[in-house]
Amino acid sequence: MDRTLTFQNGDWLMASFKATNTQNVPVFFHAVNNESFIVDHDNSSQYTPS
Repeated sequence: MDRTLTFQNGDWLMASFKATNTQNVPVFFHAVNNESFIVDHDNSSQYTPS
């Protein structure tokens, strides 16, 4: 659990028996921030509603 002290935005710890089908094995992973991609795409879109 000491590793959680150094978590950055997008870092996750999953510890669920039902989700991982393993018991007492923590899974650390990093998820990309898709919000910035959506904002950038929205700002560059040429769509104009009629």
